[in-house]
Amino acid sequence: MNYAPLAFDDDRWNALVSGYRVPFNPTGFIRQLMDNPEDASVWSQLVPELYHQGTVGSASYAVVPWLVRICEDHDCPFEDAVLLAVLVELARQDDNNPPLSDFLNEAYHASLHTLHRLSLSHLPNIRSLLHRRAIFALAAVIANDYSLAELLIFVEDEKDVSALLADYYKDVPSGLGDRQNDPKQVASAREVAPTAIGHSSLDPRFITAERVSWAIFVGILFFGWLAHALAAFFFNADPKPILSIYAVGATAGFVALMGILGIVWPPVVYRHRSYRITDHGLQIRKGVWWRVIIDVPHSRVQHTDVTQGPLERRYGLGKLVVHTAGTMSATVELEGLAHETALALRDRLTGADDDESV
Repeated sequence: MNYAPLAFDDDRWNALVSGYRVPFNPTGFIRQLMDNPEDASVWSQLVPELYHQGTVGSASYAVVPWLVRICEDHDCPFEDAVLLAVLVELARQDDNNPPLSDFLNEAYHASLHTLHRLSLSHLPNIRSLLHRRAIFALAAVIANDYSLAELLIFVEDEKDVSALLADYYKDVPSGLGDRQNDPKQVASAREVAPTAIGHSSLDPRFITAERVSWAIFVGILFFGWLAHALAAFFFNADPKPILSIYAVGATAGFVALMGILGIVWPPVVYRHRSYRITDHGLQIRKGVWWRVIIDVPHSRVQHTDVTQGPLERRYGLGKLVVHTAGTMSATVELEGLAHETALALRDRLTGADDDESV
């Protein structure tokens, strides 16, 4: 299908917004990708603007046709373009995201069909399981089966995918149909969804371990507060005991606040931290209020360690420690990994394992 992406000189670019719901004109990034489609630094800056934790903006819809055009004309990271397009289209179905504008509608939908055709020709050469599933998810989108597309994208464990697909097709002999998923099932799947293109989340046990760590910290604060309270009420010679009461109350409030924070904060950190390892090196994304992207190329890796503290051993977790040369940080740490995943990442970074990316 023929399609015409929004021209660079069109003033409507300036009215578009990103996934963060702020004004965003992505034409500069698109031009850079046209010059060098494999520039990882451009992709790492552009993708979070277009898709962030399930939110997209009008700029996301405008960029998709250009990415497809670039992949048609150049040798680009085709797999990432497919995955991004599927994520944007699935997010578009959410009423909390903006609708597709009329002036973008024709090019956007035509580009998805073109991408579908290209993806089928690329399929035999795609090694990554995630990207293969993205191609199948795009086929489901083209067939207007968004429930199947969500299963393929947002469920990480392959056994879970097989089970969910078996349940999905139960009593639906015609294959791709209109059956809707259980909302709880989809919501559960999104908890382990990749947080960025090609990125993996931490192990979910990280949340439990962090909450236990917070509980220990709050427990120490509580006993300190209890000792303070007993001293204030039974051994205080201050002629103004009301001041001690206020101090005890303020301390109790602080302890309670830390307790609440220890429950709600670990899941927030979990959702905003991810990693990716490729032939180029390791990339880590983190930060709730301020986003940080750390790139560690293979050429800078001196050696790596996998460490475990008491809580990490208890929950089967490990911390990957990468010692680097010639970078701002001599040591880069990635915690919250399953222990076996940390070992596999270590082997990949040190060249001990030449298998597919983790």
